[in-house]
This record gives sequence, structure tokens and C-alpha cells, in this order.
Amino acid sequence: MDIVEILDKYGFATLAAIAMGYFIYFIYTFITNEIKVKLSEANGVLIGLIDRIRMLDNDLIRLRSKLNTVLEIQENERRNDKSKNQREYLKHLKNSGLIIGTFLLLTFTTIAILDYILL
Repeated sequence: MDIVEILDKYGFATLAAIAMGYFIYFIYTFITNEIKVKLSEANGVLIGLIDRIRMLDNDLIRLRSKLNTVLEIQENERRNDKSKNQREYLKHLKNSGLIIGTFLLLTFTTIAILDYILL
């Protein structure tokens, strides 16, 4: 049978409905046999990638925490060094003040003794 004879015997609407049914059957078998398999494989890969992203996010959180800790320790060391330097400077000023005071005391005492002896 020829397509023209089928078209003449059953009509265009019937032939179009049969063609549409075959097309729907072809699409259904293609989707179930080909695309579902590929989608399940892609789903497994996607889950693996999501797990890796979560691990990287956790690593970033840990690294950020460690970096903040290191920065806090450095800041505390700077503060301690600064306060230590200030204490040493004040101690130096105190010691130099004692030395200068002692020198002035000896100088005035010597001048007073010489003034007493010479007069």
C-alpha cells in the first residue's frame, strides 16, 4: 500500500492521528531509554559536586577562623610589646631621674661644703 492509497482510503485525520501516536511512542521510548539514564548519571555527579562544595565551604570557615586567631594573637603581641616598651621607657626615665637627682644633690652638697669652707 502506498501512502496516497492509505490517505485516500482512511482520510488525512486518521493518518495524522496514527503518525502522532507513533511520534508520541518514539519520544516516550527515547526519554525512558536514553534521557533517564543520563539524568541519573548527572544526578550522581551533581551530588558529588555539592558534597565537594560543602567540604570547601567548611575548609574556608576553618581557615577564616585560624586567620582571625592569628591576627588576634599578633594584635595582642603588638599591644604587649607596646606596653612593655612603655614600661621600659618609664623605668628608664625613673632611673635617669634618680641619676640626675643624685648628681644635683652631690653638686649642691659640694658647692655648699666649698662655700662653707671658703667663707
